[in-house]
Amino acid sequence: MIPQHPAAGCFEPMDAAFCFAGGSGNEFNAGVLIFTIYFSQVGAPVVNTVLLSEVLPNSPAAQAGLAVGDVVLNANGEEISAIDQFRAIITANLDKPIQLVYERDGQQFTTAVTPSSKRNPDEGATGVILTNPIKKVTYLQSLPMGFSDHRRLYL
Repeated sequence: MIPQHPAAGCFEPMDAAFCFAGGSGNEFNAGVLIFTIYFSQVGAPVVNTVLLSEVLPNSPAAQAGLAVGDVVLNANGEEISAIDQFRAIITANLDKPIQLVYERDGQQFTTAVTPSSKRNPDEGATGVILTNPIKKVTYLQSLPMGFSDHRRLYL
């Protein structure tokens, strides 16, 4: 028998489950539901891929031939699997050329880009905005994402 506490209002195991579903667990359930629906409608970020979502004109990236939609695969011989990883390489190589391997329209290309320490900080050292591409997922595929990402801010 579960100890009874009059303030709890949940005395039996099934009562406790219903109290959780309608009480403190309700916020968790709502978060999972919201993110599951969001991912199934909008898509899910591919977090191990770095995509150029904007390339400023006359920037070091534009001068190197990079364009919106390019996917960064490798920088200075290091495989790129996260935005923060690529940012760290850029920051560590200000005013020094970085050898980039990137993908555009299914083909791989190589170029060199030199991040500039003299650029406006609002425009970044290379003049790009980085993001993760979005892939379409079904409702069933999005359900585990709703559980794992309900605490992150994607909206």
